[in-house]
Amino acid sequence: MPPAVQDDAPPSRLQLPDWPRLMSVGYAAAYLSISNTTFRTLGIAERRIGRRVLYDRKDIDLWADRLSEDPLDERLRSVAEEERLFFARRQQARQ
Repeated sequence: MPPAVQDDAPPSRLQLPDWPRLMSVGYAAAYLSISNTTFRTLGIAERRIGRRVLYDRKDIDLWADRLSEDPLDERLRSVAEEERLFFARRQQARQ
């Protein structure tokens, strides 16, 4: 169980070895080692329980996992697929 901290006070990793599933902005920002302000700009989906705004650790992890994806690779894959389809249609038209 994490120690009691203020909602926006970021806990240290030593204070919080087992991160909770749903985190306040302070916990979530500390989880990514960024400021609360920066965290709020990331666009990670928020969950509401009453008036509390919480962030799911799975959503945060998914966002962090996407950092390693290269968007250019995806674009090149789609261009290659489009080119492949073009040549397949062209060959079918010749037959």
